[in-house]
Amino acid sequence: MKNKTKTKPFIIIATHAVFVGNDAVFGPGHAVSAYLSNESIPHSYIIHSLYDARPTLIVEKNTKQERILKKSFSKILPGHLRYPFEILTTILYIIGQGDVDVFIGLNPLNTIAGIIAKNMGHVKKVVFYTADYAHKRFDNSFLNSIYHAIDRFALKNSDEIWNVSSRITELRKKQISNKKNITIPNTPVFENMTQYTSSKKKNHSLVVMANFTPAIEYELIVEAIAELKKKYSDIFISFIGSGPKEEAIRKQVAKEHLETNVIFHGFKTHEEAMKIVAVHQIGLALYANQFSWTEFGDSLKAREYLALGLPVLINDHISTTDDITKYNAGIAFKLTKKKLVQIIDTIFSDSKIYSKLSSNATKMAKENDLKILLDLHLKPLL
Repeated sequence: MKNKTKTKPFIIIATHAVFVGNDAVFGPGHAVSAYLSNESIPHSYIIHSLYDARPTLIVEKNTKQERILKKSFSKILPGHLRYPFEILTTILYIIGQGDVDVFIGLNPLNTIAGIIAKNMGHVKKVVFYTADYAHKRFDNSFLNSIYHAIDRFALKNSDEIWNVSSRITELRKKQISNKKNITIPNTPVFENMTQYTSSKKKNHSLVVMANFTPAIEYELIVEAIAELKKKYSDIFISFIGSGPKEEAIRKQVAKEHLETNVIFHGFKTHEEAMKIVAVHQIGLALYANQFSWTEFGDSLKAREYLALGLPVLINDHISTTDDITKYNAGIAFKLTKKKLVQIIDTIFSDSKIYSKLSSNATKMAKENDLKILLDLHLKPLL
């Protein structure tokens, strides 16, 4: 997609993502790419694998077609040794495109590639989009100091700073004061979600859309369902995703005799997942205090639940809690099994409470529409 004679702006997004099979798990980079496609803005989406050594995926999108490339200098290298080669992969791709109007780097490593390419004259503007942050990202103090040094370099040399959460934005204000510093949360384009919205919610239904990792309190959720089944025999919960903890949770479900109350959907495409979520009443975003970056994170699953009219039950570990509390679009609380059971029972037993929460969920999603935010903050860069 060389654009040396381009008539429209050209954007490159670069990120790291978790892959399940051949598919990258949907994240903020995907959401920006979807917005650009809706606006018929040519762009490329570079996706490096977060955990495993697989080729970099490059999705090229213009107004008429999509082309997928796979490039790799690093697939035989382990762990952190891949990072310099992924930066090189990104830089070489940028150079091959000629003139890039805006480069959006999700997290500092990807942003560095854009900064280097800008200094070489191939990029006009660099946006550092912080998808997550942690004071202690690595247990190894040397690696942690390198992480923060790279983060500071990206902050200093980018044209604008975008952050997925208000907590990161407040932190950035203390770190750097002479940059445009804004919050662009993990929120979908609301119009894109309306195609999945359903008025036919299944009674006493809940959904969790996440990979089976220690990041989510799956065991406690299953315990709560077992307790609630005593009052709501038809209660059921859908788990959308796969991962290392799935087998253990399946065994727990069998032990609690909940086979008819718990549905394991496995990994689904984003479109498939949205169709499943839409027919449920309540979305759960219950995070374990397992990872240091959760405090500054923003829950994409929670914001997609909201856009589909689902009130969200969320605990206080993650930044999205602040916004949900502000809008009364769900219930944020300190997570215990007793409290979770009590809250679900209250919502199931009072239709007025549910209707109010659901209405506020839709309101929050509309007012935090990614299209509105990017119209305001990205289009001026073009």
